[in-house]
Amino acid sequence: MPAATPDVVQQIAPKLPHGVTLREWRPEDLPRVVEFQNRYSRPAQRQTLGDMERWESMADPNEVRVRLVLESDGALIGVAGAGDGGRWRPPDGSWGVWLRIDDAWKRKGIGTAMAEALESFAKGHGAPSVTAGLRGDEQDGIAFAQARGYAEFHRRQTSYLDLTKFDASRFEQPDAIAQRGGYRLASHADLVAAAADAEALRHRMHDLHTATWRDVPTPEIPPPPSFEDLMRYAFDSPTFEPRATTFALRGDELVGLTLADVNGSGIGYTFMTGVLAAARGKGLALAMKLRAIDVLKRRGVELFGTTNDKDNVPMLEVNRKLGYEPEPPNIRMKKTL
Repeated sequence: MPAATPDVVQQIAPKLPHGVTLREWRPEDLPRVVEFQNRYSRPAQRQTLGDMERWESMADPNEVRVRLVLESDGALIGVAGAGDGGRWRPPDGSWGVWLRIDDAWKRKGIGTAMAEALESFAKGHGAPSVTAGLRGDEQDGIAFAQARGYAEFHRRQTSYLDLTKFDASRFEQPDAIAQRGGYRLASHADLVAAAADAEALRHRMHDLHTATWRDVPTPEIPPPPSFEDLMRYAFDSPTFEPRATTFALRGDELVGLTLADVNGSGIGYTFMTGVLAAARGKGLALAMKLRAIDVLKRRGVELFGTTNDKDNVPMLEVNRKLGYEPEPPNIRMKKTL
């Protein structure tokens, strides 16, 4: 991947405390990076090495980025990076930056040196601004970003449903909800099994995903995934859940979907729940999620997560009804370069 790692390292290295070294992140670092990141993650958001290897394999080879690791006496004490997002670059051209340092090494000038160099790297490649995501319970990180000129511009809310405690009897049957409005529900597995033309069905699923993607109320959403990317990231992924992934249909027309996944830690997640504008207000999002919850619960999944933009009031209300418990918000911050 195009980068200028040596230049960034040379800019930072003289400013580091004695005994701290900096270098480019190498593939063999991944197990330690996963362990380090998990140490500072919320329990439900920890990932396995297999999960991270899968995401690494799907990275855009044309992304311009730099990724770094900090070490002291052979121990990994920090990770950092910056990149243009490749095919996922936001419409305004902003770059993403990220930085995490072991608590014992904070307030020693390391964060400032790293941030300065990463921002300079992004600016040197034409970035008009840089963005960073911080958890709402990481007050020291938020204060650090604010001191460097970052300001909040958006929030996202990740929530999790404890399926071991979920009581489906509080709700109407999902099929009945759909049928009342003249719709029906079907799993991805059922649609594929019944399809006369499997490839045409996949393209119809992509068309639906594209239409609902464009309605997500976020100021930094990139263009919708291409057909090839959606298949690779979602429908052909080894963690894809075809029985829980549910579609709403009117006749044979696909009008809604909830796209489900179960990661290597056994945690379920919804990457997208969306309904075409003409079919909204019929309870289809609730019905599809109830169907997915039933499948995942019978599979033995205990936690089912989702992330929504703060302005996506309809989906946030659906999640509230279902009993999702919110995690600290992801606060999106931006700095103009």
